[in-house]
Amino acid sequence: MEAGNLFPDFRVTEAGGRIVTRDSLRGKPAIVWFTTTYCVPCQIGAQRVAALDDELGGGAFNVLVLFVDPREPVSDLVSWRSRFANEDWLVALDADLALTQQMELRFLDTKFLLDPEGAIEDVDVNIADNEYLSRIKEAVEEAS
Repeated sequence: MEAGNLFPDFRVTEAGGRIVTRDSLRGKPAIVWFTTTYCVPCQIGAQRVAALDDELGGGAFNVLVLFVDPREPVSDLVSWRSRFANEDWLVALDADLALTQQMELRFLDTKFLLDPEGAIEDVDVNIADNEYLSRIKEAVEEAS
């Protein structure tokens, strides 16, 4: 899936039991992040994005972290969030890997930055660095 396309509709159950869809992320920029709890570059990147989230006052963008190892229990996702992310980030297991397969995911740490309407603005497969954080800031500024 490339920039400019609408992110496909999906339905996952967040660790707290809430149903999350593409439409539930609408209204502000969002990141849909594919990872596992044991992806170290993803952990480092999540801490950087969480710091940016705090810097922007929290709530300037949505984050949905989709875990792609179906062997991981929900408790591990919740633990990952408390260690590397912010408490308002949504964490869910792509249990049947339907969205992972639809997106033709090839790499862990794949992040889709969506505009407030759900269109893909950017696809990133590298550790979240200053360049990526700048793209998030730009997306938030454009949405303001």
